Amino acid sequence: MASASPASIQTTEQKKVMDAVSSRTYPSYESWIERLKSQHDLYAEYGKANHVLCKIIYDNCTDEERVVDAGKRIHQRGGFQALQCNYYVIQAALRDAGVAEQATDIMLMFEKVTPEWRA
Repeated sequence: MASASPASIQTTEQKKVMDAVSSRTYPSYESWIERLKSQHDLYAEYGKANHVLCKIIYDNCTDEERVVDAGKRIHQRGGFQALQCNYYVIQAALRDAGVAEQATDIMLMFEKVTPEWRA
């Protein structure tokens, strides 16, 4: 009998998070733009490319490698401010899905994106 690789083993908490995220699709770009209109700093840093990257983070929020990779791509596109603003969007999406605590894990993962980020 083959054993599962460490990467494929999910904790009960990770499974709970992924079940919640899977049951609530990440909002459309248009939906986010409408929601962010009054928050000018977030609105300015979001954009279609970052929407795709935020969706990747949301859909894979327990996978550190994918979260860090997408975070690095956001940072490369717009620096620390873009990373911070898009983190707030991801945090809101996770809160809407009922797993706001996962945002803390992402905050810690983002320390591997840039030395500027401190959780």
